[in-house]
Amino acid sequence: MLSNLLASPPDERAGDVVKLGDADEVLCELIDEAGRWVIADLERALRATQSLVDLSDALAGRGVRSQARRARGQALAYASRYEEARTTFCESIELAEQADEPVAAARARMSMLQVLDRLGRADESIATGEAARAAFLAAGATEWVAKADANLGVSHRVRNDPATALLHFERARAVLASDPISAAQLESNRAEALLDLNEFAKAEEAFRSALEAFKAAGVTRAAAIVEGNLADLMSRQGRLNRALYHFELARRHFEAGGAESDLARIARLQAEHAEALARAGLVNETFETYRDAVPKLDEHGLTFEAARARTGLGQALHRLRRDEEADAALVQAAAAFSSLQHEAGYARVRIVQGELAMSRGDVSRAEDFFSEALQLLQDRPAEEAMVRHHLANVALAGNDLPKTAALLEPAIDVAQQYNLAPLLADLHHTRAKLRIAQKRTDSALSDLRTAVNQVERLRGSFQAERLRAAFLGERTGVYEDLVAILLAGDGPGSADEAFNTVEQAKSRALLDLVAGAVDVDTLTPDDSDDPSATRLVQQIGQLNRELNALYSRVEDMAPSDRGPETLRRWRDRVEQTERKLQTLEGRVAATRGLAGVYAPSFDLAATQRLLDPTTAVIEYFIANDELIAFVIRADTIQTFTRLASAPDVIEHVELMQFQIGRAVGRTTSPSSDDAALVQDVRRELADLYAILIDPLAGSLHGISRLIIVPHGPLHAVPFHALYNGERYLIDDYEISFSPSASLLQYLQVDPSAGSQSGREQTSVVLGVADAAAPHIDDEVRCVAEALGNARVLSGESATGKNLAREARQASIVHLACHARFSPDAPLSSGLKLADGWMTVRDLYRLRLNAPLVVLSGCDTACSAIGGADELVGLIRPFVAAGASALVMSLWTLNDDSAQKMIASVYTLWHNGGQQGKTTLAAALRRAQCRMMKTRPHPAFWAPFILVGRP
Repeated sequence: MLSNLLASPPDERAGDVVKLGDADEVLCELIDEAGRWVIADLERALRATQSLVDLSDALAGRGVRSQARRARGQALAYASRYEEARTTFCESIELAEQADEPVAAARARMSMLQVLDRLGRADESIATGEAARAAFLAAGATEWVAKADANLGVSHRVRNDPATALLHFERARAVLASDPISAAQLESNRAEALLDLNEFAKAEEAFRSALEAFKAAGVTRAAAIVEGNLADLMSRQGRLNRALYHFELARRHFEAGGAESDLARIARLQAEHAEALARAGLVNETFETYRDAVPKLDEHGLTFEAARARTGLGQALHRLRRDEEADAALVQAAAAFSSLQHEAGYARVRIVQGELAMSRGDVSRAEDFFSEALQLLQDRPAEEAMVRHHLANVALAGNDLPKTAALLEPAIDVAQQYNLAPLLADLHHTRAKLRIAQKRTDSALSDLRTAVNQVERLRGSFQAERLRAAFLGERTGVYEDLVAILLAGDGPGSADEAFNTVEQAKSRALLDLVAGAVDVDTLTPDDSDDPSATRLVQQIGQLNRELNALYSRVEDMAPSDRGPETLRRWRDRVEQTERKLQTLEGRVAATRGLAGVYAPSFDLAATQRLLDPTTAVIEYFIANDELIAFVIRADTIQTFTRLASAPDVIEHVELMQFQIGRAVGRTTSPSSDDAALVQDVRRELADLYAILIDPLAGSLHGISRLIIVPHGPLHAVPFHALYNGERYLIDDYEISFSPSASLLQYLQVDPSAGSQSGREQTSVVLGVADAAAPHIDDEVRCVAEALGNARVLSGESATGKNLAREARQASIVHLACHARFSPDAPLSSGLKLADGWMTVRDLYRLRLNAPLVVLSGCDTACSAIGGADELVGLIRPFVAAGASALVMSLWTLNDDSAQKMIASVYTLWHNGGQQGKTTLAAALRRAQCRMMKTRPHPAFWAPFILVGRP
């Protein structure tokens, strides 16, 4: 009926109402109908209630006009238009009192409570609610008394008094049980109060009850609100994968509606989502999400939510080392919480301010902040436990060991009781430090093992690789401490356990990808039947195309057009597009299903089974800023500690890279190999040899093959070019590389690929030559001839689509083309094919049948090193796609020498060995030694490395 009225022109609506019968009666019926739309269809309710106000003013008395304004105020309140809503409710109250209708006036007062709460007028809200309740009691309106209690409960919760809120909710429950919608709304509000009291299990039960009731009634908007609240609960518990899942479901609902009134709700979800991202360790994404959400919350007058978001923003800024901005955000948050009289929110600000003070070395001020927070968070045991952990760290920094213990023990009990796994891991880590200080090594080991087990359990709960990598990256310190204490002792099996722990802390997300225990963070539109997910994936595709176009555009610019301002604008566009891509990829990954599995890392025994007596693995690890190494042979393990400090290692690597760059950038002619340049680079390579190889030399007798597992900055080191003053390391060993020892089970060159029978196997050779790299065509011809039965893709046929099709069953994939490594946006690194750039994201979609992949392009082995030693560059997608080994370059190639080098490798591998026994590593070694004689500078003979097992 109301829909038909709203479809009529404004000047005809009054007549339509009159035709239907008594105007007051018809309008009251319409007002009730519009009231039901507020939850189910807010935009429709906003249009309808404005029409009803206009109609009642024209046709009805004060009582009906009051009801119309009450319905209008409710719609405005749900739309977060709080000041308009307050004014409208006041008009409704005045009209009801003039009509001598005290119950109607009380209903308007009760409806106004949410608005007053949102406007920060908590005392006025509670007084208004009590006046409404008293009026209902006087009138004997039992159901309205219950509804007043429900609204008063919300007001007390907003005022940071959840215990009183629960008393009101309990009084209302029995009366409202017969109304499914009212009962569901009450359960949702009750759950929020329970959450404030850290009663997580009871809160979850109440949220789920409300969610099921709203879904059963078809009230999808209210269900989405509860979905977001459920996500917030799980985020606070550390159940981050589930939290991200529910946040995404809620957000998709509101975005699909496209209503202007839902923008405030989306902003709230964004801010709460940012808290979960922070707990997962995604600091940059956390900052970007908060930065986007805070102005929207301010715009919609959500004072409490904006203050909460500024608190999180301050913490994110601190973690990004932007402390002055962090201070400013926290001051604003503290002022807002103070005006709202919200002690818990104010306490959370103090916690972050304490963290800032600790980072500045102001331990006394930090203790004051944390102590104040502890006083304000009484009756919130989970948050109290977190603050006690902070205070324990303060006490430990002051070497007050008894106080540290006294703070930790009750905190651990609470974390266990409430199943707060992330906090429990951190508490056990801190208690391990305490026990080390107490010289209780065995107890410290027990705590560190417990902490590692907690981190492993949590890491395995994430479905997306970036979340696993980020979470572990935030907590590698516990692995480092466990390794350090194991190697400091001499107990039986200590070295074995230390090695196993290192493997748990290195490139685990990549291992999970290769083993199929986790999904990549990209999808195609066909991957989902969910229209919301499909829309997100389509947006990802569009952003990928925009990013590729941006890179192509800058390459096509004439040098004269590449001014500083033009390049700055271009970089800003690239960064903005990359940020949008990462956000969307994370959202798609959040609903892909729940995990709980991960690929176990290799232990020492499993690694040793891969080795013959002539092969050794050298695995490096930086623990607490000290470089250590393991030398693993088929039957032994030796450890080497304190090889160098991490800053020293970084300095030496940078000096080496500088010397390589001098030669690469100077000229393409052999004159760039002049004696002075060679001497300079050898000096830096000799310094690295002294750190990385010389202390280990005694453990390498009888070894002819080395598998190097680098760590951190060492991924950029050409170990085969390390120099001892007389010889390069390659003069004595065949050398290959692996991101971790555990990955060696997947990285092995098929021995038959180098034999004559290998010539019958399918190979793909792709080449994209241009004026900057004219020798690529020659390289393609030479490689195709050496391989024999090869499918050649060159010129216009060298496209991404053709590569994906031909490489699917190939045993060797050779790609001769330009490559790009982007350290600031490593997922945008890629290969330039005939139809444009094929980025890391695109390469993830390849499906390979364990081929050898040769990337004959510049910088193809370069990677950004993320937390937990995760490599993000071209190595990652090819290994994840199924490559068994890779030949890649550590720096910019000289086109002529690179072409000759690659041709020599294939010739030696396929034709130079007796009965097919020459390994790829041996062929690469011989080719490099040959090139060394004519181009002695390592910049020209040492760029290529083999990633895999010979």
